[in-house]
Amino acid sequence: MDEFNPDIENFDADVAAARDPKADQLFKEATKLYDNANKAYLKDEGHVYPYIKINSGLRDVYKQARLYIAYIEHLYGGPAAPKANKPGASNHEYGLAIDVFRKRDEARLKKALTGAKWSNNVADEGWHFDAEGIPSWKAIQKKIANVKSKHSDPFANKIATFYELRKRYGEEYPGYEAKLAELQAEQKRLVDLQEELTRRQSQLEQEGDSLQRRINRFNRDVEDLKKLERRIKNFRYTYCPNGNSFNDCNHNDQKRRYVNERNAMVERYNRKARELEGESKRLDRDIKRYEASVKRFEQDVREFNSDAAQFEKDVAKLNKLGARLQKWAERMDKIQQEIPGDLKAIADAVKKARS
Repeated sequence: MDEFNPDIENFDADVAAARDPKADQLFKEATKLYDNANKAYLKDEGHVYPYIKINSGLRDVYKQARLYIAYIEHLYGGPAAPKANKPGASNHEYGLAIDVFRKRDEARLKKALTGAKWSNNVADEGWHFDAEGIPSWKAIQKKIANVKSKHSDPFANKIATFYELRKRYGEEYPGYEAKLAELQAEQKRLVDLQEELTRRQSQLEQEGDSLQRRINRFNRDVEDLKKLERRIKNFRYTYCPNGNSFNDCNHNDQKRRYVNERNAMVERYNRKARELEGESKRLDRDIKRYEASVKRFEQDVREFNSDAAQFEKDVAKLNKLGARLQKWAERMDKIQQEIPGDLKAIADAVKKARS
């Protein structure tokens, strides 16, 4: 289970050697198994290769981890990568597996290897052989199972968590950025609108004060007009030297004086009445305009409050998403920081299992 490409054959310049030196890096019992298979292959008349060529034999934990991580990244949309086992769980790390060049002589190679008790049981990997025929196979597999449960599986879960979080982060962060920009624009709009509403409120207050002053002055003028009306009604003729009434008085000068004064009051009354009638109409018009402006203002305030409330909800929702994204980012950072220590622990466990 590795990165082996069966279509690539890169032999050393010295092809006269009768065995692959990589076999010496294998577990001691596996080395013997290789030698048995290699001898059988060389005895098989017509063999193509000068020896069983190992493409990949013993593999360290760190390389296995790189292969595994590349495979998981591929599953999440990354570059193409072959299937790979978890670090600490591959027989390659224990010197118990080999990947061989086989394309031009597959039948003879497989016959020699399986005849020497190498197994070829990994689906779709005709190049991969495990040293199942060694005496200590079952004992070592128990150790590998222990490493796998204590180290490999938790590491794999951590890597899966990292790529799942990265996938979710990648899916949700663009939406977060777009919504953030949208809310920033909405915030500016609300701030500008609030300033405009504040200006309009101040203007309406000034208009209301001005109207109230006009109303107060109009009411005073109405009261003054009523007083003038009462004065006209109560205006009696008292100018006769003899104390006679207007009709009985023979003093024409005094009578003209009375008539002129009363006519002046009536004229002043009529003029003021006309002025107040015009002011009343203007007040009615301006009050209606003012009330309509107040109504529009109150409607705009309600809409503003509704928009502001929705804005607060959207901000709270975005903050939750932001907190979730931050949590994911922190978890991914933590995983990346933990990987070196995890791999060292796996390497130590593999080394102990091989001893």
